[in-house]
Amino acid sequence: METLVKKYHSLGLPFARAIAESEPVDGGILDDFERRVCPLPVELRQLYLWKNGVSDSWIRKGADMLPGFFFEPFERSARELFRKRGEGSLRFEFLVDFGGGVYYVPIGDGYCGSSPVFSFSPVLSHDFRHYDSVEKMILTLIQLFDCSVFVNEDGDMEWDDEKDRLTDKISSKLNPQSEYWKRRVMGIYD
Repeated sequence: METLVKKYHSLGLPFARAIAESEPVDGGILDDFERRVCPLPVELRQLYLWKNGVSDSWIRKGADMLPGFFFEPFERSARELFRKRGEGSLRFEFLVDFGGGVYYVPIGDGYCGSSPVFSFSPVLSHDFRHYDSVEKMILTLIQLFDCSVFVNEDGDMEWDDEKDRLTDKISSKLNPQSEYWKRRVMGIYD
């Protein structure tokens, strides 16, 4: 994760400063959650043991982890999971935007080790497997930074639209199980 944070810092993006101020989630809080709900996938647990998302003040300053999406504090994600618990499958939403879009990790039976990262948008008809795991998401972001896919536009993290095909190629290669990137490589954009 520290390698990724250095990438944000190199572009002067607010996420680098926001995450530096974040503290890890206390392991006892995670243990309590796992006793009451179900085990978290190892990679998601490690992410929150590293840092507890970004604060509201940094969210207002555009401290995105992905363009438009901020790293949600554990407690808020857990409350959202409890609120939606009766809707069926359990999903832990850890990257969110203000329009209802989320990146989430399914939790529960079968999702204890490495778990895929899905994306949901209220304007699309279904969820997409976006990254093969949290670790693959981090590695993908590092590669995209290395290829200058992300830019700082007046303090906001944005995609370089000129590099869409490169983004698709790198992301598909690092996430071979991702239906989202497979579709993008084929030219299907929905």
